[in-house]
Amino acid sequence: MNKIALIPVIEILYPAEAKEAEGAAPNGSWQAEPEAWDAYLRRLNRRMGFSDMRSFPLGSRRYPVADLTQADVALAIDLHLGDTPLQESCGLFGGLVLMEGSTPILIPQCCGMLADVASWEVLKRPEAFAEPFCLEGHPCPQAMSDSVEVEIQCIEDREPFEMPAPLSYRVSRQSLCDALEDAKRVLNRFAAKVEIWGRERGYTGAADVLVYEK
Repeated sequence: MNKIALIPVIEILYPAEAKEAEGAAPNGSWQAEPEAWDAYLRRLNRRMGFSDMRSFPLGSRRYPVADLTQADVALAIDLHLGDTPLQESCGLFGGLVLMEGSTPILIPQCCGMLADVASWEVLKRPEAFAEPFCLEGHPCPQAMSDSVEVEIQCIEDREPFEMPAPLSYRVSRQSLCDALEDAKRVLNRFAAKVEIWGRERGYTGAADVLVYEK
Protein backbone atom coordinates (compact mmCIF):
# COMPACT_ATOMS: atom_id res chain seq x y z
CA MET A 1 0.00 0.00 0.00
CA ASN A 2 1.19 3.53 -0.77
CA LYS A 3 1.60 5.97 2.08
CA ILE A 4 -1.66 7.48 3.27
CA ALA A 5 -2.21 11.14 4.07
CA LEU A 6 -5.01 13.27 5.50
CA ILE A 7 -5.19 16.64 3.75
CA PRO A 8 -7.13 19.43 5.52
CA VAL A 9 -9.34 21.25 3.03
CA ILE A 10 -11.75 24.15 3.24
CA GLU A 11 -14.93 24.23 1.16
CA ILE A 12 -15.82 27.60 -0.31
CA LEU A 13 -19.49 28.29 -0.98
CA TYR A 14 -19.65 30.99 -3.62
CA PRO A 15 -22.43 33.61 -3.50
CA ALA A 16 -25.12 33.32 -6.14
CA GLU A 17 -24.36 36.75 -7.60
CA ALA A 18 -20.75 35.78 -8.28
CA LYS A 19 -21.80 32.59 -10.04
CA GLU A 20 -24.39 34.46 -12.08
CA ALA A 21 -21.81 37.04 -13.13
CA GLU A 22 -19.35 34.33 -14.16
CA GLY A 23 -21.87 32.56 -16.38
CA ALA A 24 -22.72 28.93 -16.92
CA ALA A 25 -20.85 26.27 -14.99
CA PRO A 26 -19.75 23.04 -16.71
CA ASN A 27 -22.61 20.68 -17.48
CA GLY A 28 -21.23 17.48 -15.98
CA SER A 29 -20.29 16.67 -12.41
CA TRP A 30 -16.91 17.77 -11.09
CA GLN A 31 -15.91 14.11 -10.86
CA ALA A 32 -16.63 13.65 -14.59
CA GLU A 33 -15.12 16.99 -15.70
CA PRO A 34 -12.51 17.97 -13.09
CA GLU A 35 -10.40 20.16 -15.39
CA ALA A 36 -13.41 22.12 -16.66
CA TRP A 37 -14.73 22.62 -13.14
CA ASP A 38 -11.33 23.67 -11.82
CA ALA A 39 -10.99 26.26 -14.60
CA TYR A 40 -14.47 27.58 -13.77
CA LEU A 41 -13.65 27.76 -10.05
CA ARG A 42 -10.38 29.56 -10.75
CA ARG A 43 -12.30 32.19 -12.71
CA LEU A 44 -14.73 32.52 -9.80
CA ASN A 45 -11.81 32.86 -7.41
CA ARG A 46 -10.30 35.68 -9.46
CA ARG A 47 -13.68 37.40 -9.57
CA MET A 48 -14.01 37.11 -5.79
CA GLY A 49 -10.46 38.30 -5.11
CA PHE A 50 -8.87 34.99 -4.10
CA SER A 51 -5.41 33.98 -5.23
CA ASP A 52 -5.04 31.41 -8.02
CA MET A 53 -5.88 28.41 -5.84
CA ARG A 54 -6.25 24.91 -7.29
CA SER A 55 -9.18 22.87 -6.04
CA PHE A 56 -8.54 19.54 -4.35
CA PRO A 57 -9.69 17.05 -5.39
CA LEU A 58 -9.61 18.86 -8.70
CA GLY A 59 -12.89 20.62 -9.50
CA SER A 60 -14.50 20.01 -6.10
CA ARG A 61 -14.83 23.51 -4.49
CA ARG A 62 -12.43 22.32 -1.78
CA TYR A 63 -8.97 23.79 -1.29
CA PRO A 64 -6.01 22.63 0.83
CA VAL A 65 -5.82 25.00 3.78
CA ALA A 66 -2.03 25.01 3.37
CA ASP A 67 -2.46 26.82 0.03
CA LEU A 68 -4.49 29.76 1.34
CA THR A 69 -2.71 33.08 1.79
CA GLN A 70 -3.60 35.33 4.71
CA ALA A 71 -5.77 37.36 2.33
CA ASP A 72 -7.50 34.16 1.13
CA VAL A 73 -8.22 33.17 4.73
CA ALA A 74 -9.76 36.55 5.48
CA LEU A 75 -11.95 36.45 2.38
CA ALA A 76 -13.06 32.86 3.02
CA ILE A 77 -14.06 33.72 6.59
CA ASP A 78 -15.89 36.87 5.53
CA LEU A 79 -17.85 34.86 2.94
CA HIS A 80 -18.61 32.17 5.51
CA LEU A 81 -19.86 34.61 8.13
CA GLY A 82 -21.80 37.04 5.97
CA ASP A 83 -23.79 39.08 8.50
CA THR A 84 -23.55 36.44 11.25
CA PRO A 85 -21.54 37.45 14.34
CA LEU A 86 -18.53 35.22 14.91
CA GLN A 87 -19.77 33.76 18.19
CA GLU A 88 -23.05 32.72 16.54
CA SER A 89 -21.39 31.06 13.54
CA CYS A 90 -20.73 27.42 12.85
CA GLY A 91 -17.20 26.34 11.97
CA LEU A 92 -15.70 26.54 8.51
CA PHE A 93 -16.87 23.87 6.08
CA GLY A 94 -14.43 21.28 4.80
CA GLY A 95 -12.62 18.48 6.58
CA LEU A 96 -9.91 15.95 5.81
CA VAL A 97 -9.35 14.20 2.48
CA LEU A 98 -8.02 10.67 2.93
CA MET A 99 -5.36 9.96 0.31
CA GLU A 100 -3.43 6.84 -0.68
CA GLY A 101 -0.44 8.09 -2.62
CA SER A 102 -1.91 10.58 -5.09
CA THR A 103 -5.38 8.97 -5.11
CA PRO A 104 -8.26 10.46 -3.09
CA ILE A 105 -10.03 7.71 -1.14
CA LEU A 106 -12.58 9.63 0.93
CA ILE A 107 -13.63 13.28 0.80
CA PRO A 108 -15.57 15.32 3.37
CA GLN A 109 -19.29 14.96 2.83
CA CYS A 110 -22.00 17.63 2.68
CA CYS A 111 -21.76 20.03 5.66
CA GLY A 112 -18.50 18.47 6.85
CA MET A 113 -16.30 20.83 8.84
CA LEU A 114 -12.65 21.35 9.64
CA ALA A 115 -13.60 20.52 13.23
CA ASP A 116 -14.17 16.92 12.11
CA VAL A 117 -10.45 16.44 12.76
CA ALA A 118 -11.58 15.59 16.30
CA SER A 119 -13.70 12.75 14.91
CA TRP A 120 -10.67 11.31 13.09
CA GLU A 121 -8.71 11.63 16.33
CA VAL A 122 -11.09 9.20 18.02
CA LEU A 123 -10.19 6.50 15.47
CA LYS A 124 -6.64 6.38 16.87
CA ARG A 125 -7.59 4.70 20.12
CA PRO A 126 -6.02 1.23 20.64
CA GLU A 127 -9.17 -0.80 21.12
CA ALA A 128 -11.82 -2.53 19.07
CA PHE A 129 -14.81 -0.41 18.09
CA ALA A 130 -17.45 0.11 15.42
CA GLU A 131 -19.07 3.51 15.06
CA PRO A 132 -19.85 6.35 12.64
CA PHE A 133 -17.44 9.28 12.41
CA CYS A 134 -17.25 12.72 10.79
CA LEU A 135 -20.63 13.38 12.37
CA GLU A 136 -20.83 17.02 11.29
CA GLY A 137 -21.38 15.96 7.68
CA HIS A 138 -23.94 13.72 6.03
CA PRO A 139 -24.00 10.92 5.25
CA CYS A 140 -21.47 9.67 7.82
CA PRO A 141 -18.88 6.98 7.08
CA GLN A 142 -18.49 4.05 9.46
CA ALA A 143 -15.24 2.98 11.11
CA MET A 144 -14.46 -0.44 12.55
CA SER A 145 -11.22 -1.30 14.31
CA ASP A 146 -9.65 -4.47 15.67
CA SER A 147 -6.99 -2.25 17.33
CA VAL A 148 -4.46 -3.05 14.56
CA GLU A 149 -6.36 -1.95 11.44
CA VAL A 150 -9.19 0.48 10.88
CA GLU A 151 -11.77 -0.30 8.20
CA ILE A 152 -13.72 2.61 6.72
CA GLN A 153 -17.05 1.86 5.08
CA CYS A 154 -19.33 4.19 3.13
CA ILE A 155 -22.57 2.26 2.77
CA GLU A 156 -25.47 4.22 1.35
CA ASP A 157 -28.70 4.17 3.29
CA ARG A 158 -31.02 7.14 2.90
CA GLU A 159 -28.53 9.44 1.20
CA PRO A 160 -25.80 8.79 -1.38
CA PHE A 161 -22.17 9.59 -0.61
CA GLU A 162 -20.36 12.17 -2.68
CA MET A 163 -17.60 10.32 -4.46
CA PRO A 164 -14.91 9.34 -3.88
CA ALA A 165 -16.10 7.37 -0.87
CA PRO A 166 -15.00 3.74 -0.42
CA LEU A 167 -17.38 0.87 0.08
CA SER A 168 -14.60 -0.63 2.19
CA TYR A 169 -11.05 0.58 2.84
CA ARG A 170 -8.58 -0.78 5.39
CA VAL A 171 -5.63 1.10 6.84
CA SER A 172 -3.27 0.33 9.68
CA ARG A 173 -4.00 2.23 12.87
CA GLN A 174 -0.38 3.38 13.03
CA SER A 175 -0.50 4.79 9.49
CA LEU A 176 -3.69 6.63 10.40
CA CYS A 177 -2.04 8.02 13.55
CA ASP A 178 0.96 9.27 11.57
CA ALA A 179 -1.22 10.87 8.88
CA LEU A 180 -3.37 12.57 11.49
CA GLU A 181 -0.38 14.10 13.26
CA ASP A 182 0.77 15.60 9.96
CA ALA A 183 -2.73 16.93 9.28
CA LYS A 184 -2.96 18.52 12.72
CA ARG A 185 0.29 20.40 12.15
CA VAL A 186 -1.08 21.79 8.88
CA LEU A 187 -4.38 22.68 10.53
CA ASN A 188 -2.62 24.44 13.40
CA ARG A 189 -0.74 26.65 10.94
CA PHE A 190 -4.03 27.50 9.25
CA ALA A 191 -5.58 28.22 12.66
CA ALA A 192 -2.79 30.74 13.30
CA LYS A 193 -3.91 32.63 10.18
CA VAL A 194 -7.50 32.53 11.44
CA GLU A 195 -6.30 34.02 14.73
CA ILE A 196 -4.61 36.85 12.82
CA TRP A 197 -7.92 37.53 11.05
CA GLY A 198 -9.63 37.60 14.44
CA ARG A 199 -7.16 39.93 16.12
CA GLU A 200 -7.42 42.39 13.23
CA ARG A 201 -11.17 42.56 13.92
CA GLY A 202 -11.03 42.61 17.70
CA TYR A 203 -11.94 38.95 18.27
CA THR A 204 -10.22 36.50 20.59
CA GLY A 205 -10.35 32.75 20.04
CA ALA A 206 -11.48 32.94 16.40
CA ALA A 207 -9.86 29.59 15.60
CA ASP A 208 -11.72 27.93 18.47
CA VAL A 209 -14.98 28.88 16.74
CA LEU A 210 -14.08 28.52 13.07
CA VAL A 211 -11.55 25.68 13.05
CA TYR A 212 -11.99 23.57 16.17
CA GLU A 213 -15.60 24.41 17.25
CA LYS A 214 -14.63 24.34 20.93
